[in-house]
Amino acid sequence: MMTTGWCSRAFVVLSLLSLYVYGQKLVGGFQNRNPTDEDVVQAAKFAVNAFNSLSNEEYDYKLMKIVSAATQVIAGVRYDLNVEMGKTNCNREFTYDISSCDIIQDPKLARTYLCFFSVVEVPWENQESLVAVNCKVQQ
Repeated sequence: MMTTGWCSRAFVVLSLLSLYVYGQKLVGGFQNRNPTDEDVVQAAKFAVNAFNSLSNEEYDYKLMKIVSAATQVIAGVRYDLNVEMGKTNCNREFTYDISSCDIIQDPKLARTYLCFFSVVEVPWENQESLVAVNCKVQQ
């Protein structure tokens, strides 16, 4: 009888310890990501392009820096991104490749945003959606 009770307590303790040690790796949990990972960069570019499509700004914005990134496996992948983006010299009325646009450096005209974006990608359905946006003008 003593052996059975001890074994079951040891099992519970070891199970809790493994949850504590490996808890960050559980499916559905957020994982910090390297901002330079290609999938993270693509999600950030998608978010900035979606921001440009939704905004009423006269000029488009361009990704400057991915400050931080985390992903969560859901029915697809959710990317939570903190990014800096800058106002470009490209007017929204014209068609262009954003990579050819320069970020405005003149302090009188320049504007930089620090934004939180949440992007959900469902690769097997070829879908990407911007599900959350929160931007603040940086001083």
